[in-house]
Amino acid sequence: MEQENKEQLNQIVESLKNIETSLNRDTQAERYHSETHCPSCGRFVGTETRCPYCQTETQKRLSIRIFKVISVLISTLGLAMLLFYARHVETAKVNINELTPLTNFAHVRIVGYADKDAVMNQWGTLSFNVVQFYDKNGKLVTDKQKFKECERKEIRVTAYKKVAEQVNDDDKPRQGEEVEVEGQVRVQQNVASLLVNAPEHIRAIYDEKKPRRPLAKGFSQPNKRPDTNIQPTKVEDIKENLIKKNVKVFGNVKSVLPVENDCVIIRLENGTENGLPVFVPSFSRKKMTHPQIGSKVEVFGTVESYTNQQTNITEIEISLKRPGDYIKELPNN
Repeated sequence: MEQENKEQLNQIVESLKNIETSLNRDTQAERYHSETHCPSCGRFVGTETRCPYCQTETQKRLSIRIFKVISVLISTLGLAMLLFYARHVETAKVNINELTPLTNFAHVRIVGYADKDAVMNQWGTLSFNVVQFYDKNGKLVTDKQKFKECERKEIRVTAYKKVAEQVNDDDKPRQGEEVEVEGQVRVQQNVASLLVNAPEHIRAIYDEKKPRRPLAKGFSQPNKRPDTNIQPTKVEDIKENLIKKNVKVFGNVKSVLPVENDCVIIRLENGTENGLPVFVPSFSRKKMTHPQIGSKVEVFGTVESYTNQQTNITEIEISLKRPGDYIKELPNN
């Protein structure tokens, strides 16, 4: 009898321990473990609905499955809205005086007037200035008769070779024409410029009933070869007063320096420490045989002013950018 009482007492104690264990059990941790571990192999599977190790299906809460579906739908809807915005919403139109360092890298649209004919340099880059006029209160003025009384603000517009080659001839601005440009703002040293990344983002606004002037040099019309039959100029006489003029000089090579973009700067002795620089671009370099240091050369080109952006030093140089420009080595005797 006593033995039976002890067994019953032990059963009651065991039951109480089981009840205590069940009360202290962390049901949330167990649920997490059951939903993130394979019921067959016991490995961690995360949110996978099938174990990647033994291919056993895992049980997930209905809320998790619904959340996965909803997240995909919301992401798809967001991408569709972004695509709609990019195709149908017009780029913000701003004025030049609104551009500050805070607008750096912003994508904007500007309407103004071409300061000069757009030109393409030796690397195929298209560039021109867009000008706007403002009254004393900083308000944009569009009446051409009042431009002389207004403050003038301009921005440099650039399109690199791949974009410039695709710009339609009718959209290449001429001097004085109204033009609409769209691109990315670049602000350097508080000076804003605009980089155009698509050919359709340059558009000239003109009256189709009125004939337009011929295209600027560097577009469809080929550059005329300059007349090389001019009187020679002494190397030491190349000064600021000859800028933009054609010159022919004879001199001795002081140094030959290759620079970026496969160009070369040849310096001629002119009685100074640095000498007179002659800029030879890459496309001209391929057509010429470069002289050696100390040799006598004949040079024909255009006098230009060049400012080194790193040293901020301005020099007068002879540039060989046109088809008829040349530098050739002469016999020393």
